[in-house]
Amino acid sequence: MFSSIRSSILESKVPHTRIDDGAAIQQIYSFGRKLGQGSFGVVIEVTHRQTGIKWAIKKVNREKAGSSAVKLLEREVNILKTVNHEHIIHLEEVFETPKRMYLVMELCENGELKEILHRKGQFTENETRHIIQSLASAIAYLHRKDIVHRDLKLENILVKSSDFDEENEMKLNIKELLCELSIMCTLTDLLNGFLQ
Repeated sequence: MFSSIRSSILESKVPHTRIDDGAAIQQIYSFGRKLGQGSFGVVIEVTHRQTGIKWAIKKVNREKAGSSAVKLLEREVNILKTVNHEHIIHLEEVFETPKRMYLVMELCENGELKEILHRKGQFTENETRHIIQSLASAIAYLHRKDIVHRDLKLENILVKSSDFDEENEMKLNIKELLCELSIMCTLTDLLNGFLQ
């Protein structure tokens, strides 16, 4: 029923498995609440049945997305497999069925940075500095790997957790969300686009 897809030498060891039916995933993960919905799919909180670790699964409907969007998604998954940074969403594993792709990603329970900013009104100078340093670190890492993030906005910045320090300022564990259709490309992809 399961057959692993070979990872290229450049990719990290993110398991990528083809399955006949999405029901097989429910043997591995128990599904919880819906976290979000997009044009081509839905994001659901799940818990790994053996470890008890919570994750987010992004379920993408290939038919709704269409062939060009699926190609973009596959390229972005390949890019996500190559990155490993504390401020970039971690891709744990990928499952594929003939109709859907399931991306198991790090769960960011505190939601979007945009929502936190809306509730809080504004960030202090120290909070802002921490956010900018986290993002700059992630972007510099991507650029060193010749990867360009083309859709950096508050909605694509997630917060894994937040604490308050002794001065009652928020310490946000920022995670940059890279897995959105058409937001990432390698420098080579970008140059090829300009040269064609």
